[in-house]
Amino acid sequence: MFAEDADNALLNETAYTQPALFALEYALADLWQSWGIQPAAVLGHSVGEYVAACLAGVFSLEDGLKLIAERARLMQSLPHDGDMVAVKADEATVLAKLAGYLDRVSVAGVNGPSNIVISGEREAIAALVKQFDADGIKTTYLTVSHAFHSPQMDPILDQFAEFAAKIALHPPKIPLISNVTGDTSADFTQPRYWADHIRQAVRFAPSMQQLQQMGCNIFLEMGPKPVLLGMGSQSIAAESALWLPSLRAEGADWSQLHDSLGQLLVQGLALDWDAIYASQAVQRVSLPAYPFQRQRYWIEGGHVVARGSAIAQGEHLHPLWAKKLHVPLLRENVFETTFAAQAPSFLADHIIFEQLVVPAASHISMLIGAAGLNFEEKACVLENVLFFQALIIPEEQPRTVQVVLTPEDKQHYSFKLISFANGLEDDRHVWAEHLSGSLLSKTTPSGLVSLSDLQQRCTEELAGHVIYDTMAKHQFALGHQFRWVETMWLGENEVLARMQRPSGLTGLEDYELHPGLIDSCFQPFFLSFPVEADQTFVPFSLEKFIYYRHPADAQLWNHVKIKKSADGQQLAIDICLFDETGLIIAEAIGLECRKANR
Repeated sequence: MFAEDADNALLNETAYTQPALFALEYALADLWQSWGIQPAAVLGHSVGEYVAACLAGVFSLEDGLKLIAERARLMQSLPHDGDMVAVKADEATVLAKLAGYLDRVSVAGVNGPSNIVISGEREAIAALVKQFDADGIKTTYLTVSHAFHSPQMDPILDQFAEFAAKIALHPPKIPLISNVTGDTSADFTQPRYWADHIRQAVRFAPSMQQLQQMGCNIFLEMGPKPVLLGMGSQSIAAESALWLPSLRAEGADWSQLHDSLGQLLVQGLALDWDAIYASQAVQRVSLPAYPFQRQRYWIEGGHVVARGSAIAQGEHLHPLWAKKLHVPLLRENVFETTFAAQAPSFLADHIIFEQLVVPAASHISMLIGAAGLNFEEKACVLENVLFFQALIIPEEQPRTVQVVLTPEDKQHYSFKLISFANGLEDDRHVWAEHLSGSLLSKTTPSGLVSLSDLQQRCTEELAGHVIYDTMAKHQFALGHQFRWVETMWLGENEVLARMQRPSGLTGLEDYELHPGLIDSCFQPFFLSFPVEADQTFVPFSLEKFIYYRHPADAQLWNHVKIKKSADGQQLAIDICLFDETGLIIAEAIGLECRKANR
């Protein structure tokens, strides 16, 4: 199945792909259940529904394997003359286009509010793609062997229904969300249902909404990579939802499994530790080896900043780091500081929805600072950064902030930024993870930017205060440390901004890049989106941030490229910060921001 020449691997043929997916997904589900994680409800996507049905007790594992193997065999026997295309539009728009093609093309999947998949005859699909392109609607061809969930599946439906009639089918024992109906109303005991499942659209978005209505807020994906988590997060607005992959295409499999397991533990789920450790060479040790003293030594919260913070005392490694922890038994490098309403001073200048929220730009500045303290060279690259949740600083409760750098090799580290409350009144350390990613200590030489070329493309001039007036409507209240934009010039999905250090702002030479400068580089994207009541945009992920050098000039230039999604729910930007000579200071690539409410 796994040929060295990937193009000739049997795994790419439907007859092998579908049973292989079933086997992997079922094995992952069985592993999670053996660790004590039991589903409140199950949902699959096309092939995945067979695994979900198996977990729900609709049929046995043996019968599930028979069904998926026969399904794959029949599909493999069909002609390879169809295509599937993802369309960035809502279902009503797509159906209107399909009106003259319904005998050859159908909606094959409703994966999100503006993520519809069509499937059918190749020539008809090509004609529809031209129509969508003419209307400015983005389309993407999917890599598939057949046009699944389309009229091209009709020749095998009766034969598969006859085969399914030989299988013992039972009502689900736990809620099973149907691809066909998008809820729990389907009759899974009817053989014809499984034939219709081949032909009908996968209504994934309504299925996710059904799960939300049932109160589900932890979503654990069984699959080779977290494709469904991304689609699911577009289908429901759940601020408290936890999206956990089992595997990723990159990275170590067991590391990812254990990372998600740890997050489930933090949520309070009971785990079967004997099962978790059964296959590992571990030795059980009873701790502690001495009796507890049973005395408390809590420091009062009001003294944390005054006495415990090196930032408050001026004894610091860096403006954003009080100390580096030295733990000989750990290979990780840990940097620690304390954030409070009073320190660092820039925190009071960054308010969202009337709360003191540490900006993502501060996290980036902290990581660059940690890299400068950890490596001989200060230039560095942050990659695959994920922003999990906002770091909010309550007025009367300082938080300890740590960055943990785990060496992967001499120049490559993985990192996590976490925080926890100071002065807890119980024996628990409740902590939160705010972002993770990779850190490289080596960069390629930066190039030069042609300022004149950018000025020719960006010609519509706006005063800098326009961006801050706009951000105020987007629920941002920014003080002077976050107001570096002096003047802007707009182009086609791009902005050129002249940056000027705010008056009275000192100590910049101690930062690689001040958080206010980084944040100001990201701000122009707010000009591209309409204001909605009680909504704003916050960072979600960042492909890469490259820091080359400390800016030597007070006046800088920033170029922003803006990439909008069709539904307006998210955006991505690239930025390039450079000086008057065109020398690049820093670059950010693929910063994705998503809508958020209070």
